[in-house]
Amino acid sequence: LFYANPGAFYDVLAVNGAIVRANYVNSIDASAGTVYRLRTFNQGLSLQTTAGYDDITGLGTPGASFISAIG
Repeated sequence: LFYANPGAFYDVLAVNGAIVRANYVNSIDASAGTVYRLRTFNQGLSLQTTAGYDDITGLGTPGASFISAIG
């Protein structure tokens, strides 16, 4: 489904940087606490992005038109 609709994705361009992500310990809510993870981009530690390709979907981030494409 993803590769049949490549135009429905926003191309994640190459970036050098990082984000901090907060995750629920119990995967549902914050009642059991949260843990923080550092996700890096193009620094050899985590996600790799280039024009036209990224590690997660191979296409980029689903855009608004992706929802209508699968509807």
